[in-house]
Amino acid sequence: MELDVAQWLRADAPRLVPVVRPRYICCWSKASDLDGGDYHFGSTAGLATYTAPVLPADLNEGYPDSFVRKPPANQGTSVSVEVVVQAAIYAATSLEPQQPAADPLAMLRDVSIVTFRNNLNKILGTPLNLRDGWVVDGCWSHPGVLYLNMVQRPEDEPRFPDADRFEYYGYKFEQLCSVAPAPAPAAPHNPGPGPEPVVDATSEFSALVRLGLGKHRILMAAEVDCSTSDQAAEEVQLERLRELKTFKLPEHKGQERTLKGSKWPRWWLQSFLAGVPVIVAGGRDAEGTLRRVEELPVAQLPSQAAAAGCQWDAWQMLRWGEDCLAWMLSVARRMPEQHIRFAYSPAGPAPWQRSGQAPAATPPITAVCVQDGSLPALLKAVLAVPN
Repeated sequence: MELDVAQWLRADAPRLVPVVRPRYICCWSKASDLDGGDYHFGSTAGLATYTAPVLPADLNEGYPDSFVRKPPANQGTSVSVEVVVQAAIYAATSLEPQQPAADPLAMLRDVSIVTFRNNLNKILGTPLNLRDGWVVDGCWSHPGVLYLNMVQRPEDEPRFPDADRFEYYGYKFEQLCSVAPAPAPAAPHNPGPGPEPVVDATSEFSALVRLGLGKHRILMAAEVDCSTSDQAAEEVQLERLRELKTFKLPEHKGQERTLKGSKWPRWWLQSFLAGVPVIVAGGRDAEGTLRRVEELPVAQLPSQAAAAGCQWDAWQMLRWGEDCLAWMLSVARRMPEQHIRFAYSPAGPAPWQRSGQAPAATPPITAVCVQDGSLPALLKAVLAVPN
């Protein structure tokens, strides 16, 4: 089965897409892999408090010895939606103490899609990133919901030169902008300074939110960088959350167009979906020294980009998202309890190798059944559905 992306683009016309802004449901904190990598539902321990970094700052400091990387991806490996389902069950059963017999699937019965934000970033961003391929796994299962899994990029896929260092820059910037929870005091027998702080990509704080896109009711988990207030003792407030981004300071108009015409749409979409109102962007020079930090109101990014001559249609991403998700739902409903792989696979070299090249023909999005796929069994187990 296929969805013709090129045909959709030719027929696309402005229309109103009803949007229900995200509503916070609950959260989790994931411990570092160095500490076991456990998930703690309802915990804000992983949510750092934003603090303005001291400038200038060397983003290379500690690289590569202090970098705790995410585990390497394997071919076709999916990041399980199981943790999102577990968070929904936690919210239904633990946040209403006056209702001890609460329905554990209550949060799932009133939505049509359960997913990580990463999947929606890729799917909705397709019209503005036609050269970037993606893969998302899905399964239509109890209680009548499409569950979407993230699929990690294979390690043998070409990466941007020095991509590991640039990835480190992003996490280093987060560290410089974050007041992390205080570490435990040193043991009496080991006084003095501890080891150099690590830049850890394996710990996280994620918020579970409910939002609406057209006719779709979506339960979405989004990893968030920090908050402007210490929320350890209070409920998470979406309006206080911040996304942290790094970028190379433009040296000419062409680089500015790339920043505002390519990066900003991605930043806008990511933040819009989670209800994060402000992006804190750190500008670095070519040597990796942080030189500038600015706050970008998410709602103003499309108009600011247009004023700089980099117009892009944020509403087109929402129109496409409504239609593409509707197609994915229709496919999954026809193949219930099957592991389905949705893929957008443009031909040609990697995006960073395509400067000056005309875009290749726009391929369709395909949907195929993965034989012996593990997603249906995983969902039955976490949903406690009898065979």
